[in-house]
Amino acid sequence: MVGQDQWELRGAGDARIKALETDVATAETTLALKNARVLDTTGAEAPTTTAYQLQMGTTVGTTNASGVLTVIFPTAFPTALVTVVATMGFDNAAILVTSDNYATDNTVTQFVVRSYAHDGVAQASTTIRVNWLAMGY
Repeated sequence: MVGQDQWELRGAGDARIKALETDVATAETTLALKNARVLDTTGAEAPTTTAYQLQMGTTVGTTNASGVLTVIFPTAFPTALVTVVATMGFDNAAILVTSDNYATDNTVTQFVVRSYAHDGVAQASTTIRVNWLAMGY
């Protein structure tokens, strides 16, 4: 017997699992954090009266000729982006790094990653998945 809040996985289970995977892959959540101690990008302590936001998601896109992919946040941060953590969602890259020009490439609306192959060469025109977590205020 399956309760109302449980999944019945017999029969059409594969379709339901695929639908759930799709929901998870496209989910983007914003969480307000209050009164957290956070340093801004200059190293100064950001105001503790500010409502901090945490956004997370997964983005699939194609890198440009330099191996760069720009990820757009679902919702712009009101004042500043504090940090971004990004990891590869596919195993087709060895290294994923956020922009080395953090101040200009990473803004309240976006961040930039560069993808490298196992031999250290930038992956041009390659489809990658980026799982990411960003914090701002």
